[in-house]
Amino acid sequence: MVIKLEFEVVIKNKNIGKAPEFIITINNHEVFYEDVVQKRVFGGPVRYLPQNNEAIRKILLSRNKIDPKFKELFIVMPDELKEFNEAKDDSELSQIVIKDAVNKGCRLLKVNGKEIGKEDGSVVA
Repeated sequence: MVIKLEFEVVIKNKNIGKAPEFIITINNHEVFYEDVVQKRVFGGPVRYLPQNNEAIRKILLSRNKIDPKFKELFIVMPDELKEFNEAKDDSELSQIVIKDAVNKGCRLLKVNGKEIGKEDGSVVA
């Protein structure tokens, strides 16, 4: 089952315009990341978990054509890897992703294309 989570980065300074958005897709126990800038660089979603050494290699070999900060995106911390391995299914994995994103200052906008309506995260039918 494919689970598509759409987030926006919560920005305290409202003068910068629209907040950056990104999409995390979970499919068969793989986690993919996509945003506007990254999509231009890689041409589409990039696998985050299991760790994507090919993406890191592409960044390192780009001679700074790809911003080196993207490398940090693909570094998986041991606690993240442990949670990923312990998740029983894609639904449980999506709950872990949502929790981590919210803890890092992001707001969940949509789940599989359905708007999130309330502060408690319930999905609008």
